[in-house]
Amino acid sequence: MFDIEYFRMMPQLFYSFAKELFPSNFTPAPSHSFVKLLEDKDKLLRNYTQNIDTLEHVEGIKSVLNCHGSFATATCIKCGYKCDGKDLEEDIMAQQIAYCPKCNDKPKQPTKPKSSISEGATISSRDFGNEDDDDDEDDDDYGMQRGVMKPDITFFGEKLPDAFDEALLADREQVDLLLVMGSSLKVAPVSDIMGHLPHTVPQIVINKTPILHFNFDVQLLGNADDIVAYLADACGWTLEHPRIPGQSTQSAEFQAQIQKPIESPPPIKVVANVKDASLSGEVETVEKSYDVPKHWVVFPSAVISGKDLMVANGDIPIRLAIDSSDEEDAESYDSDEDEGDALADDIQKLHPSTPAP
Repeated sequence: MFDIEYFRMMPQLFYSFAKELFPSNFTPAPSHSFVKLLEDKDKLLRNYTQNIDTLEHVEGIKSVLNCHGSFATATCIKCGYKCDGKDLEEDIMAQQIAYCPKCNDKPKQPTKPKSSISEGATISSRDFGNEDDDDDEDDDDYGMQRGVMKPDITFFGEKLPDAFDEALLADREQVDLLLVMGSSLKVAPVSDIMGHLPHTVPQIVINKTPILHFNFDVQLLGNADDIVAYLADACGWTLEHPRIPGQSTQSAEFQAQIQKPIESPPPIKVVANVKDASLSGEVETVEKSYDVPKHWVVFPSAVISGKDLMVANGDIPIRLAIDSSDEEDAESYDSDEDEGDALADDIQKLHPSTPAP
């Protein structure tokens, strides 16, 4: 659905669900307000965001880079005409294709976009508003006959904006601290940032679940909105937002309900069904207790699985967790190269404060 070639062929599919993603459906969270607070205190070098909802702009953050584009602006895929993203809102909410006012080649009777195409259906030129099958009509770079407006979101198959590389090259010489918030860091280009910074720059992540494929100096685990409110209060700053109890970190309501990290988390018991490759594939239930890594600061809202603890403690298993009722899956996980992804589905997930017996 976010493939550029598919959009060129069938823009109606994108416009059939785009209203669910449009920024007017969302409001900034306390985490956005915290980033704005950092900027107001001259602590923010740049906010690199993967989000396309423009909430950083709504919050008023000025130093922001939309790594995957956003709904803030839109471009005609035929002539390159640009406009404000809000100009598309009426068409997006009506689930109808937004056409370019400059090209002025909107079909006389546009068809309301369909969310799906029935199996076996055929697509003709009329489906794209191409009422005249004219081979002599100009064929632009995109192969489109109509000027269709596309929000400036980076679709699969599109080149990322040069602004990312240019900003990262400049920022790496000035950054004092990298703070990652609410990301699994599995999608480029943001996932590449850590490797481009000097090793002397501290790196901290705020996330509900641990990040295991990067070596962060500190992981603050839990709900990001709770954690940033705690950090603001610890710094002596005032963070205000309607979702914060009492709407401010200085309120009595917030101080009474403040979410603090768990002090000295006890070992966590992990229970899993595992297959031992050295024992002819026998399945057994294993129980083991793991310490929470010292660089993990665990808040009550954190979600930590047994796999997270096994990997973090260097116990990447030869024995891999499986569903013992599925022999086909059991065989597929019997590999030295397997990274243990199957573990997550079969291991018991426990609250961070659950002590081992």
